[in-house]
Amino acid sequence: MRVLVVARDQAEARQFTGLLSQASPTPVCLATATNLGAALRHLAEQAVDLILLDLHLPSGRDRPALEILRAQAPAAAMLAVSDGHDEAEARAALRGGADDCLGRAELTPQLLRHAVWVALERKHLGADAMRREPETIARLTPVARLASVGHLAAGVAHEVNNLLCALSNQLQVLQLHEHLDPELTPTLEAMEQWVRRAAGSVASLLEYALRPPGTRGPVDLRAVTSRMLTLLQGCPRFRHLEFSADFAPGLPALELDEAAWEQVVFELAANAAEASAARGALRVRARPWPGSDPSSPPAGIEVSFEDDGPGIAAEHLPRLFEPFFTTKAQAEHLGLGLTIVRGILLAHRGDIRVAVAPTGGTCVTVRLPAADAQPA
Repeated sequence: MRVLVVARDQAEARQFTGLLSQASPTPVCLATATNLGAALRHLAEQAVDLILLDLHLPSGRDRPALEILRAQAPAAAMLAVSDGHDEAEARAALRGGADDCLGRAELTPQLLRHAVWVALERKHLGADAMRREPETIARLTPVARLASVGHLAAGVAHEVNNLLCALSNQLQVLQLHEHLDPELTPTLEAMEQWVRRAAGSVASLLEYALRPPGTRGPVDLRAVTSRMLTLLQGCPRFRHLEFSADFAPGLPALELDEAAWEQVVFELAANAAEASAARGALRVRARPWPGSDPSSPPAGIEVSFEDDGPGIAAEHLPRLFEPFFTTKAQAEHLGLGLTIVRGILLAHRGDIRVAVAPTGGTCVTVRLPAADAQPA
């Protein structure tokens, strides 16, 4: 992949190139430019697949640097990096030709990897497809905002956790007071239980939000999946969904990016929740994946996510993994959930299949290779 990094100075260029080297799933041929003139000269001599642009690069002309570079390289995917979180600025960048606008503060290898992948996939859709969907660029804006919201939520959760600890301590002190009315004891005990429950939910949120991305290691799939389902059960979006999990004994060890697997569970649970308007259920079932030779140790783990929603129409099954394909309201859904899940699984040498469940709902089957399995 040929990438041009356009930054304000060499230090910023090194920062961007370092992030790109970690983010790209394929080898990268990197070139840098620290002013608009150098960028234009490079584009005149060599085509690129992706431009990563500092949105505040001085252009010295009437038009912003983004518009000038877009005109020079109309076929390249372009990611703009902004100093702040100005929604109007992000929308202006998208209108000016950027495929996505990322905040500098939330720029991580994981976020950049997703943004690069989505931008390149968008280009591969072709000009005709993009003319049929002029709102696609606008629908990308929430993707860049999710990371900043996540960081803010983690900070708020940390502060709330401190307050809950203080409240729990005070409740325990009150219960030991010698002049306490005995009639208040049950109320104080119930309040302390509620505080502990809230503290547990906050602790789960902090563990999920602050875990470093992109780190692979031994993962207890049962523990991670169960913890994630418990966390989701407390969210209003999932409260109408009844979760159940069934993990067979003796599952082989896995080497996974734990945060990535949590994202897989979240995306598949979100699809099940949206398919069940009132009350519904999601059954998660994990079994050893025998592989081609039944006499050998399991090749990995097969996990099925089965809901009891209305199912998927047969004509939609071939398109489920297409970026931006959705059967729901496009103003509220990007249509990237299953696309992201499939990308995560392919990066782990796994695969995913979607079929109509025997109950009439949807069954998503995921396969992950064991830690000692050899690459295919």
